[in-house]
Amino acid sequence: MLRLLDLILNGGFDPKKEILELRTEIADLRAKIINWEESELDLLSLNQVERNFSKRFSNSVSGIIDSIYHEHMIAYAYRSFSSRKKKAVIYSASNHHEFFYIIKDTGVQIFVDQHFLGTMNDDGLIYGKNKRRLIARINDYNRIVKPIIIGDKEVAAVLDPLDHDKFNPRAFEYISSKMSHPDFLITLALAIYTIVDRTKEEKKLK
Repeated sequence: MLRLLDLILNGGFDPKKEILELRTEIADLRAKIINWEESELDLLSLNQVERNFSKRFSNSVSGIIDSIYHEHMIAYAYRSFSSRKKKAVIYSASNHHEFFYIIKDTGVQIFVDQHFLGTMNDDGLIYGKNKRRLIARINDYNRIVKPIIIGDKEVAAVLDPLDHDKFNPRAFEYISSKMSHPDFLITLALAIYTIVDRTKEEKKLK
């Protein structure tokens, strides 16, 4: 009964169901992902391959984000729904981790390996379950270089996938050489979201 009420209040939108469907739909893309380690994060590029668009019942796009050596590092799928309110989901996976994003008017809920990371607002501020606790932020989201700050440390900066002048561009302008495992997960989660969000409607990329 509670689940039915939740679906009614959300206009039939069941993000968990949608994410599970996306996970199944891109199983073939996930099977192509190479084995890579945290120390190789700086090899992530802005290049995408095997992109597929669909508009049957919703707006969907899926694809693979490559390394600068054209190796497959991240598989993803995005799905949005026509509504007066913003409703969309993203599922993505590397060889070791899964990232889920539930996108609504109230913000973007980010999950890493099914654990809630935080909610990002329109200003790029990510708060945990305690909405007063700022976990991280991504600055200057509409500019070419987008710094990622965790706590009081600037750990990386993501390049805009639609606005760059580099051939075979890396996803990051720079990455801190002293990054903890939790910082790695946050950084990768924000990089994936940025790349997918900025390119989700672009049929042709650089």
